Amino acid sequence: DDAHSGMTILSGTSSDGGIYFGDSGGNNRGQFKYQHNGDYFSFTVANGSVNARIDTDGLKFNGDTAAANALDDYEEGTFTPTYTVGGGGSVTGVTSTNAGTYTKVGRMCTVSVTSNYVGTSGTVTYYHLALPFTAADTASGMAGGGFGQETGQSGHGVLIKVEDNSSNAIIWKYHGGAMPANSYFSLSFTYQTA
Repeated sequence: DDAHSGMTILSGTSSDGGIYFGDSGGNNRGQFKYQHNGDYFSFTVANGSVNARIDTDGLKFNGDTAAANALDDYEEGTFTPTYTVGGGGSVTGVTSTNAGTYTKVGRMCTVSVTSNYVGTSGTVTYYHLALPFTAADTASGMAGGGFGQETGQSGHGVLIKVEDNSSNAIIWKYHGGAMPANSYFSLSFTYQTA
């Protein structure tokens, strides 16, 4: 309510093709602007610096205009974890709880998985878990990773590694050696998506 806040809302057009709404302190205070020349919205809270900008690349912060720095995606979802094994064995199925969730912010994806009794046959050295999104091609060769626990057969800690361009995470026993057959997993990891 302007009468109670002591603020007068201004609107108008600028010489650069923009339409703005701001307070009575002028352009160096709070402002919302649609810029026709460049096709973007910007938000300024104080002192004339742009705090946020929305354009065709996504959301950018603090005056940044680089497409590579735009936040262009946010997604939460669920998936059904699927596994394969390394070492010559195979997965026969997951016979109990098998649930995966993810939160993807820009290119970073955080995954949580609970799978109880991943049935196997043959030799199991390590497991592969299918990712909800393909991993990025990074300069380091490793797109992400995390930790977890095999909760049913051994209770051992496990490491999760996501390699570049991969569609799977690798699950290894923390202290080395082969993973147990018929594992139960509680996992959490973060990786960069393509």
